[in-house]
Amino acid sequence: MQFSSPLIKTLALLSGTFVLSVSSSLVLAQSLIWQGANYQPPSGIGSPGRTEPGGTRGCNVKPELTPLVPTVPSAAQEEAIRFGVTTQAKPTVLVHVASLDNSLCPLGMMELEVTNKQGEVVLIQEITPPTGSGILPVVLDTGEKPLVEGTDYQWTVYIYDRNNEFLGATGAWIRKVPVDQNLRRALNNSSLHEQARGLAAAGIWYDAIASLAQLYQQSPSPEVQTDWQTLLKAVQLDKLAQEKVFQQGS
Repeated sequence: MQFSSPLIKTLALLSGTFVLSVSSSLVLAQSLIWQGANYQPPSGIGSPGRTEPGGTRGCNVKPELTPLVPTVPSAAQEEAIRFGVTTQAKPTVLVHVASLDNSLCPLGMMELEVTNKQGEVVLIQEITPPTGSGILPVVLDTGEKPLVEGTDYQWTVYIYDRNNEFLGATGAWIRKVPVDQNLRRALNNSSLHEQARGLAAAGIWYDAIASLAQLYQQSPSPEVQTDWQTLLKAVQLDKLAQEKVFQQGS
């Protein structure tokens, strides 16, 4: 599908139409929606706490954790923040974990924490660290305290060594949003790949990237690989496009 003018492209993408076009449409969608005024995060949102590695005894390397989330401007912060939206009650977030091949810093455990804007903890759970470098899917299953639509939450992944010494952390913000009825109908009659494309075009970042990650891990066709690489490139994360995607819960 080709659009005849930038104006038509903008109107089509911002109206949430189901775009089944070439990968350039995914780039356009992300640049228009995530970096535009439509998804300005509210005031008071800051970066996750403890994002720098701590002073671990005998450790001479820093773990590298990267959330696969767009960076967006914030009127309330001097620096941009990582922020995206989901339609899921139990969304999946993706974290790249760099390999720590160092005997002085063997990984012990990872921990997921989810807090609301008031700083109240709604979820805390242990995560099994992956073996080697790769992208780890993590489910935000808040159980009896489901994500409230229209509310912003901060998720943070912490990493520790086998002596329970803090090594580092990363995270981002997430907001649950309603699904447009036209988009919902389109998603119900589509393959997972088509769903990922439609979600990306509508600006539903977490759901789009999680769907593409699942496809990339299970059946990376040339089309899936292209969309995976293009979507990551759209948010300046293309350096991670060739990384292994672990199975959820592995």
